[in-house]
Amino acid sequence: LHGRVVACETHGSLIENLKKSHASLVGDKGAHTAQLSVTADKVEHLENAFRDALGRHSQDLQAAHSKIQELHSNTAKEVAVKDSHHKIVSEHLGNEKEARERHQATMEER
Repeated sequence: LHGRVVACETHGSLIENLKKSHASLVGDKGAHTAQLSVTADKVEHLENAFRDALGRHSQDLQAAHSKIQELHSNTAKEVAVKDSHHKIVSEHLGNEKEARERHQATMEER
């Protein structure tokens, strides 16, 4: 009987240690659960911030693309006007050269 009492007393202290360890683990679990919740909130906040930034970036990129298209169109129009003006000036110079050559020829005949 004495052996059983000693065994119960020995196991009793082990059981108390297990209860303390269990209580400690329950407390740690609660702290980890709270930290997990905070971390999840932070991740959600970052995801929203990235989503918003992506939306703004996409809009800015589309606006820049539209501006480039507009500039390209304007440049193409300017090139067409320049080419037209160049053609007119070349024709005018050609006519002036012919007129000068005719005048030169008539002057030489006299």
